[in-house]
Amino acid sequence: MATMELECPQCRQVLEIDEAFAGSVCRCSHCGALMTVPAKESERPSARRPERPQSVGQTQHAASKLKFVPAPDPDDIPHVHAPARSSSSLRNTLAVVSFVALALVLLAVCFLAIRMVISSPDGNSAQLEQRRRDVLGYNPDLNPFTLPQPNLFGVQLVDGSAIVVDVSADSRYWWSLARDALAANLAKLSSGDRVQLYLCPEEGVTVVPATLTTWTDADRRSLTDKLGKMYAVGRTNLAPALAKAVNAGASRVVLLTSQQLTEDQVKTLDAALSAKEGVTLDVLTVDNDSPPLAQLASRHQGHMISLPLSKLMDWYQQAQP
Repeated sequence: MATMELECPQCRQVLEIDEAFAGSVCRCSHCGALMTVPAKESERPSARRPERPQSVGQTQHAASKLKFVPAPDPDDIPHVHAPARSSSSLRNTLAVVSFVALALVLLAVCFLAIRMVISSPDGNSAQLEQRRRDVLGYNPDLNPFTLPQPNLFGVQLVDGSAIVVDVSADSRYWWSLARDALAANLAKLSSGDRVQLYLCPEEGVTVVPATLTTWTDADRRSLTDKLGKMYAVGRTNLAPALAKAVNAGASRVVLLTSQQLTEDQVKTLDAALSAKEGVTLDVLTVDNDSPPLAQLASRHQGHMISLPLSKLMDWYQQAQP
């Protein structure tokens, strides 16, 4: 059965009707409006104007040939329906809507998770603080300059540790405090503690002692001499010191810095630490909350502690006789 489409002049709904009704009247199934179904091309009258009759007789003769067609009964007028959508099209629409809804739900869940991580509740902060106390021996309420145990700004120095200190222009505000703390605390090391110090000024890395071993009096005198001649100026690269510490056999690296490291610099440090499995990285920063360094420490089973310079200076003054 051949069909044809036409548009309702009132509601603009596209309708579908059998071609057999071409030239007749139909009713829209949506709004009920009546309309004339266009005739087929072959049945349409010529658009040429008819010739004018030459006389009254001819006019009457032509009129006698006209046939009166009564108006159709409203009950006989066919209702035209819009073509139904295919089931496959409906299924595709439902699939797209479901996919969009699922994507929105996943985005909402990810957003909430990120918010929870960024704004960690007090309970999580308390747990992190407890881990710092247990693992690092760090207590933010204690003055590190008066602790009897060997430490660097409160972080305990244990056997197998390598201390990497940034001695660049970024460290100039706290370098004198770090210098005094290192001189005092490395002298407290017991005879069995193997600790190595890597100083990173602009001119290159200085290592005391030369290997990861116990400290001697000669090592302490050498450290005092080197610290007195070292100034925090220029720029420095921390990656060579970390690589040397890992190659020397350190199981734990304590990094003290205030640098704002770029993504490429953090990747370089990560590569140096990854040269040997099981190396832990703990980071101390002064007036520098560095998310990249915190993430780097976390990847290597460590922690990052950000210390305010004002608090370090107060502690230093309180420790003076």
